[in-house]
Amino acid sequence: MLRSGLALALALAPLAAPTPAAALDLVEAVRQAVERDPGAQAAQVRLLELAAAADAAQGAFDLVGDFGLDWSSERVTARDTAGAKTPLDTQRLTLDAAVVQPLVWGTQVRAGWVNSFTATDNPFRNCVPGVASDQCFESRLELTVSQPLLRGFGRAVNTLAEARVDADARVAQAQRRVTVATVVEAVAVAWADLALADADVRIRQRALQLAQTQRDSSKRQVEGGRMAPVDLAVVEQAVAEREQALFVATQRVEEKRAELATRLGSTDFKARLPDPPTWEADIATTLAAAEEANPDLAVLAREQDRQRAELPGLEDRARPQLNLGLTAAQTGLDEDLGGAVAALPDNESAFYGASISLTFPFQNRQAEGELARAKLALERGDLTRASRAQDVRLAADAALRALRTAEQAQALAEKVAELAEKSLAAEQRRLELGRATQLDVLQVQQEAAEAELAVERARADRVIAGIRLERLTGRLLARFGLSVE
Repeated sequence: MLRSGLALALALAPLAAPTPAAALDLVEAVRQAVERDPGAQAAQVRLLELAAAADAAQGAFDLVGDFGLDWSSERVTARDTAGAKTPLDTQRLTLDAAVVQPLVWGTQVRAGWVNSFTATDNPFRNCVPGVASDQCFESRLELTVSQPLLRGFGRAVNTLAEARVDADARVAQAQRRVTVATVVEAVAVAWADLALADADVRIRQRALQLAQTQRDSSKRQVEGGRMAPVDLAVVEQAVAEREQALFVATQRVEEKRAELATRLGSTDFKARLPDPPTWEADIATTLAAAEEANPDLAVLAREQDRQRAELPGLEDRARPQLNLGLTAAQTGLDEDLGGAVAALPDNESAFYGASISLTFPFQNRQAEGELARAKLALERGDLTRASRAQDVRLAADAALRALRTAEQAQALAEKVAELAEKSLAAEQRRLELGRATQLDVLQVQQEAAEAELAVERARADRVIAGIRLERLTGRLLARFGLSVE
C-alpha cells in the first residue's frame, strides 16, 4: 500500500512536459519554475528516500539464516587410587545451521539443525550411552517458538517501523504540496506584477507621446506668436515629468522581469494578466474550504498523525516483559555422522521444553514519562492546529474581501477611464476653440492616463487576490493543471 501510495506521490506528470520553444505563457512558466525550484526537487528526493525506507522497514519480517561454528577444548585432571594425576581431554566441534522467521505478532520461529563431533579420552564423557568410545557424533533437529505476551506483543508494535515510514511519507507529501503551492503562488503573483508594470510603461509611453505632441504644437504656436513663451515652459515641464515617470516605470519592469527570469531560468516570456478567477462561493463556504483543504493545515495534521503512529511503541515500552518459549527437539547419537543422522527418527531421543520469563522495572519512569510527554505533545498539536486554522480562516476572509473589493474597483475604474477619455476629447476640442489652455489639456491627459492605470491595477489586484484565495483553499495547483498526488 505504501509503495503504491509513494508511486502516486512521485507522479507529477504535468511537470514532465518539455519546455516549449515558443515564449512561455503563465501555465508553462509555473510548471517550469516548479521543475527548477530546489525546494521542490528536495521534496521529490525526500519521497524517494522514504520509498527506500519503506522497503527497509518491510525487511524486518524477512527470513533470516543463522549459521555458527564452535570449537571448544576441555582438560580435566583425574587422580587414581595411588594419587597419580592423569589429564583427560575433551574436544568438541559444533556446526549450527538454522532459519529464523519473525512474525507480525512478535512471534519468532526458529528451525535449526545442529551437528557436533566430540573426541575424548574421558570415560565419563562417552556420548553414546552404553558404548565405550573415544569419539561420537550428535545430530539434533530443533524447533523453537518464542512469543512475547505483554511487551512486544501485537501487530501495531511490530509493524511500527512501517507505520513510521508511512506517516513520514504522508508528512513529506503534504510538505511537498506546500512547497509546490508556494512556488506557484510566487510565480503567479510575480507574473501579475510584471504584467501590471508592463501596462504602466505602455500607458506612460502614450502619455509622454501626447505631451510631446502637445509640446511640438506649442512650439509652432509660440513661433507664430499665438502663444506666450511662458505657456511653452509649462508644457516642457510636463514632458520632463512624464519622461521621469516612464523611466521609473521602465526600471520597475526590469526588476520584475529579472526576478521572474531567475525563477524560470529563461527570459523568453511575455507577461500578460490572466483572466481573474471566478469565485462564486460565499464567505461561509470559503472559510470551510480553507480549513478543510489548506496545504499548511494538512502538514500539521500529518505531523500529528506521525506522532500518533509512535504511541503504540511508547505504550509498549511502559509494559512489563513477559515471554513464553516452546522448544521441541529430536536427537540422534552414534559413533559416526551417518549413524547419528539415521537415528534422528528415533522417538526415544525426543526433547520438549517450555519456559516463561517476567522482567519489569520497579519504577518504569523513563517509559511512562516519554508516553506522557507524547500525549501532551499531541494535545499541544491540536491547539496549535486550531490556532493555525483560525489564522487561515482570517486570511481567507481577508483574501475574499480583497477579491470582492478588486472586482468592484475594476468596474468603477473602467467607468472612470471611459469618462476620462471623453473628457480628454472634449478638452482637446476646447483647446482648438481657444477655450482651454495647454495646461488644462495636459492635466486632463494625466487624469486619463491615471484612470487607465487604475483599471490595470484593479485587474492585477483581482488576479492576485484570486491566486492567494486559491492558495489558501488548496485549489491553486488544480488551476494550473498540477498534481502532487
